[in-house]
Amino acid sequence: MKKAVSCILLFLCLIHAFSAAVFAYSAEAYCVVETESGDTVFASNENKRLPMASTTKIMTALLMLELFDPAETVSVPREACGTEGSSVYLIPGEEMTVEALVSAILLNSANDAAAAGAILAGGSISSFAEMMNERAEEIGMKDTRFVNPHGLDDEGHFTTAHDLALLIREAIRNPDFLRISGTYRTEIPLNGTPGERLLINHNKLLRTLPGCISGKTGYTKAAGRCLVSVCERNGVTLAAVTLNDPDDWDDHAALYEAAFPLFTAVCPAEKNEWRFDIPVTGGTSGLVTVSNPEAFRTVLRRSADGGEPEITVRPVLPPSLSAPVEEGKTVGSLVFFRGDTPIGSVSLNAETGIPQKEEALSFWQKLCRFFRKLLSTPLTL
Repeated sequence: MKKAVSCILLFLCLIHAFSAAVFAYSAEAYCVVETESGDTVFASNENKRLPMASTTKIMTALLMLELFDPAETVSVPREACGTEGSSVYLIPGEEMTVEALVSAILLNSANDAAAAGAILAGGSISSFAEMMNERAEEIGMKDTRFVNPHGLDDEGHFTTAHDLALLIREAIRNPDFLRISGTYRTEIPLNGTPGERLLINHNKLLRTLPGCISGKTGYTKAAGRCLVSVCERNGVTLAAVTLNDPDDWDDHAALYEAAFPLFTAVCPAEKNEWRFDIPVTGGTSGLVTVSNPEAFRTVLRRSADGGEPEITVRPVLPPSLSAPVEEGKTVGSLVFFRGDTPIGSVSLNAETGIPQKEEALSFWQKLCRFFRKLLSTPLTL
């Protein structure tokens, strides 16, 4: 019976993988990664250099949030107003927070907001583009070149599906980016008037795809439909990228349906779950209890038969300790293995302090200590 169940699970995994390849066929290039490890799950033409349209704005927004406090108020530069394409119709000198500007970039894909952010952060579009390229190099985007902050067509402006997956993986580590990009609807000010600009996120997967938490759309005639999305289910987070894909909404849904069954979130150590007693010499107590002050959670691929991965836990501890032992002192670690491969570790710290034990004094030692104390005390008349 167990063998039959394993065969069924393996068959289902193969069906999922096959369906992913079929349903993403309309994309010129695609890539799905597990965001914790960065491992590629599914991909096709993932290193092919292609135009990226407004998915460019992921980098623009990330840099702005790294360079400014989201609550900081900025003034819209005149040069940004009237930028072609999608817009929130910014007014020269209009004041708004960086968060409002980033919201216009990520939700409404506003080119004028992207240009404004670039000029504010870099002094000019070209200088900001160089900042974008420097950040891309830090992330490991080896096949990407930015020449503008919004993604309007330019021969020198390109990326790959794999590079965009690296970018969104980095971007969602920024809590402000994750929060703003995962917002479906919000309002921002309208030039200090009682009126407001209503922003609706172009990424409809936020309301149609279970677990979708972030992403960015893009389209130009040259680039076609481009889409980056992030989805979280049962502790597993995946990111999908499709470039030049006329059926991107359905393809992302299909890719996730195929990819999620391949992974599982595990927690082999809750906070303070593992406790060990270690002998202590020369202390007021002969034992000290150590435990893990932090939990250990990770995401792993399921076994080939679709089952849960087997994890072993190995404590690394000294045979004994010498007093004094400070409370909270790290004295060892828990190392977690999948087979013979280590997958992580957490520290083991002393739960209590153990002071050094005072030695018992003989009669003559006590007498000497008494006279030393007596002689050191000043006489008063």
